[in-house]
Amino acid sequence: MNFSISLTTPAFLFSTLSLLMSAYTARFSGISNLIRKLHEKIIAENKSREDFENQVKILKKRLSYIKYLQFFAILSLFFSTFAMFAILIDIMTMGVFNFALALLFFLISLVFSILEIQCSVRAINWQIET
Repeated sequence: MNFSISLTTPAFLFSTLSLLMSAYTARFSGISNLIRKLHEKIIAENKSREDFENQVKILKKRLSYIKYLQFFAILSLFFSTFAMFAILIDIMTMGVFNFALALLFFLISLVFSILEIQCSVRAINWQIET
């Protein structure tokens, strides 16, 4: 297999990852706000956490997904940067290897994003039904 890679190849991930990190951070902030509002509601209505058990479970799962999707997006950015550095100092094999890792971590991040979206849709459907 013969292909060409240059310094700009891994740099293409930067713009995509920047936008994704903004979206991921917005998701995290949204979930954090929901958790705070739910906590305030539990206190204001003097109810136990068990009364909101389904919502708490879903929010915990979504928060976990967001944590992982952010983690893998950051790893992707790290390895993309490392790939550019390796290409810059003319170690092409290491550059290609690190770029491949960056792409793999990017894909894993997207998988967790899909899982979080599915979880969010289930939560909304559950809310509509109750």
